[in-house]
Amino acid sequence: MEHSSDVQLFISILGRLPNLSAIVYAASFCDAIDVFQYCLARPQITSIAFDYYANTFSAFEPPSALDTIMNAPISLTSFSYVVPLWREQSWRLGRHTPERLFEREEKWLYALVPRMANTIEKLTLPMETSPILAMADLSWPALQELSIRGRYLSDKQTEALPLFLSSVSRLRKLSITISRLGPTTRPYILGSRTASHTTSPASHTTTINGLRSLTVAYPNPDDNIFSIDATHLSHLSLRDHPRFYHDCSRKPIVTSLFARPILRADECLSILRRMDMPVLASLELVYLADTAGCDDELLTYVTQSFPHLSHLELHRYRANREEVVDYVHIAKLLTAARGLLSVRLNLDFHEDHGPYCHREFDYSIWQSKFKGRCGPEIVDIFEAACPWLDYVELLYHAYNGSRWTKFRTSRYPEPRIVDRSAV
Repeated sequence: MEHSSDVQLFISILGRLPNLSAIVYAASFCDAIDVFQYCLARPQITSIAFDYYANTFSAFEPPSALDTIMNAPISLTSFSYVVPLWREQSWRLGRHTPERLFEREEKWLYALVPRMANTIEKLTLPMETSPILAMADLSWPALQELSIRGRYLSDKQTEALPLFLSSVSRLRKLSITISRLGPTTRPYILGSRTASHTTSPASHTTTINGLRSLTVAYPNPDDNIFSIDATHLSHLSLRDHPRFYHDCSRKPIVTSLFARPILRADECLSILRRMDMPVLASLELVYLADTAGCDDELLTYVTQSFPHLSHLELHRYRANREEVVDYVHIAKLLTAARGLLSVRLNLDFHEDHGPYCHREFDYSIWQSKFKGRCGPEIVDIFEAACPWLDYVELLYHAYNGSRWTKFRTSRYPEPRIVDRSAV
């Protein structure tokens, strides 16, 4: 294969860095596989990461370069293959066939990932094309950080994931942010607690212990993952993926095909009560409140059960779209967690216009209330009760995307409102 001038230049630069041990590469053009081959041939390079726009393996039809890579020893300690959240939509807009591209990517990852089993410590993969069943048959003695994202393509994948996770014993950080199209079910990631005494594959037990960080998108409250030893857990995220507010907008035109089995407040509470987390410092919860005040018990439990809690992120959605959000009441409940340093709140305000409003939309009315009243009032409530608080962030929906707007406490000089997109 002929190298493009960009690839030749990049490889030339790599060759001048003899002590290079890690490479992060933007795989936005097809010759990126040549860079990958070059890196595998250098044993001093132990970490390879493809950035958000990675399309390397879906762009190449094996065996164009696969034979060469198959014969190269792989001693990586870190491998990250991050793919865009909306890549299928992009492919279809570009008149590509997702199934064909997934097939190509799957062949590459099947050839590569299992051969990393003995040395890999940090691993990030897409669920769609990862060889999960093959990975479940191997030992992963060094793996400490695992992130699997994307979406399920088949029921076989939902059955394979618990088997693989049951074979990994030394994890310290686990993130499973997997979405699905179609039925709004919540597949188990570590098997069913109620089936723990059966012989079904989904009830396979685990030896995971000592986990420090756990992130699960649209979790099943009955999942065995919440029965693991969590006494060392410092971060827990029970979240959505993709973000629920994409479909909560007035014009759900972006992700309406994705399943959205968001947790209810009582389901969140049941999960937290199952877990013994004495050192928890960071917590993210995403849930649906059926009625105003129905989540008071959940918020009270959070503030009273985790004495080391320093960062809290809440995404609270209204089942009743007519509910007027009592943000003062919610803020006052949360101030019982006096050790908070930072707070993020997406309260699904009843006056909020939501995401994806066009540029000509009049943002001024809500923006004035958001920055002039809601934000300052909320941060003042927290500051009065939480002496170490730095700031409160509130989610704001603009025409060019949603973002966190920061409201600093009074010990900071003006301007105390920091909008990341402000000019």
